[in-house]
Amino acid sequence: MGNNSPTLTGKARRVVAAVATANPGGRPGPRPRGVRILRAGHAPAFVVLDDRQRYLLGRHGAADIGFADEVVSRLHGVLLPTQEGWSFEDYGSSNGTALLRPGEMPFDIGRHRSVPVGAGDVIELGGQAAQIEFVEELAAPLRDAEVDDATLRSPAAQAFNEKLGIAARTQVPVFLLGPSGCGKTHSARQIHDRGTSDGAFVPINCARLPGDASALHSELLGHVKGAFTGADAARKGKLVHADGGTLFLDEVESLSPLAQGFLLDVLEGTGDLAPLGAAAPKLTAPVFRLISASKMPLGDTELRDDLCERLAEGHLWRVPTLEERTADIAGLIATFEAHQTSLLGVDIHFDDDALTAAAAASWPGQIR
Repeated sequence: MGNNSPTLTGKARRVVAAVATANPGGRPGPRPRGVRILRAGHAPAFVVLDDRQRYLLGRHGAADIGFADEVVSRLHGVLLPTQEGWSFEDYGSSNGTALLRPGEMPFDIGRHRSVPVGAGDVIELGGQAAQIEFVEELAAPLRDAEVDDATLRSPAAQAFNEKLGIAARTQVPVFLLGPSGCGKTHSARQIHDRGTSDGAFVPINCARLPGDASALHSELLGHVKGAFTGADAARKGKLVHADGGTLFLDEVESLSPLAQGFLLDVLEGTGDLAPLGAAAPKLTAPVFRLISASKMPLGDTELRDDLCERLAEGHLWRVPTLEERTADIAGLIATFEAHQTSLLGVDIHFDDDALTAAAAASWPGQIR
């Protein structure tokens, strides 16, 4: 990470930085292309910076770059694109923010103040356990999914694929709108796979959740051994499995009032979050990126307003239909041909007449 005064402890850095009253003397380095995220107990993660958006940093679930360390404020600060490059603005954090620039003493940015940043700079949020380093060239490959260009020939598919890439670089919630079979689940998994999370992708079909309160609790938060008749072993709930990863709520419009309230309690970190039958309540909620999908706009559903606000506080995107992607049909068929040939062990092939017919056909079931 360059010359970042490694002999100074976090506390000593604060003492040295506290005497600084002006911006750092040196000019920031070149415009960064991304940031390397350093969190205690986690492998480094990378985020590509898109100069069309800002990036919130903090412990809040809506933060684009999230941290779990308590020294980081819920909304600690924000990265903002500028004409010259990027700047970091402190949002009035509790423990302050330091700028570590190669060849200079650590600098205390100050609450509610901003500073320009460049490649090689390191921002320390509250302490050494939570840092972001700005990089000019990505030091490690991002897990961007490789896509077959033949399935992205239509302008609609190309534009939507770009949106998926933007979503993958942040942790804000995503709501996907589109008819059944258009690829909402595939899109959600693409966002997860192309992101920086090391956790699991956990899909939930909201139409199939139990209607009984105890069964719902067990399904989502798990249960301990002996919690009910037949509970011969402890079980983790789906929300627990999603901790550190992605929770995908498919057919979210089908959530029952009971499930809506339960989910809101988890998202807001309120209520008893322990497994069913646990002797003591658990107050720490699992942390995950939330992706939801529906066949109808949120305003047309019967979901609670406060839940809709949580689902819609990030990206709201319509998945393009197959009618908008007729140029991709041949490529999609080739993908399915290869998959089925491998699965069945026989050669499956669409001839030119079949491809022509497929491109002109009506597909009420969409890609499915």
